[in-house]
Amino acid sequence: MSVNAEADKMKTSLALIGVRHMRIALIVAAFLIAGVVQAATDCDVDLSSAVSPAAKALPLERFNGITTDWTTAAIIRQLGPASRDMGSGLYVLEWKMTDGRVFSVSTSSLCVKPFSAHFSK
Repeated sequence: MSVNAEADKMKTSLALIGVRHMRIALIVAAFLIAGVVQAATDCDVDLSSAVSPAAKALPLERFNGITTDWTTAAIIRQLGPASRDMGSGLYVLEWKMTDGRVFSVSTSSLCVKPFSAHFSK
């Protein structure tokens, strides 16, 4: 095989690899964009409606089923506004409970799953 034929074969191979990688990159980008759009449509809560100092203490039953698999917005929809936000840079939302405990949710955004969700005294 001549040097020119070998060079042409290599160019063709590189072009095919480039096309495959471009397709993969486009597919990944499409999924990422779809995820961002979905997250934006699922998140209908903003900070002004997420926290209210006038929020009443809640009974334990209201917290049934809540896990860190829920988005923070879903938790807020379930419980109503938190009584305060203790975070500085991150959100640390707190709900008072009728038994004296506090339920805390730590998150970077109201539209994502929290880092933690727990009860404390």
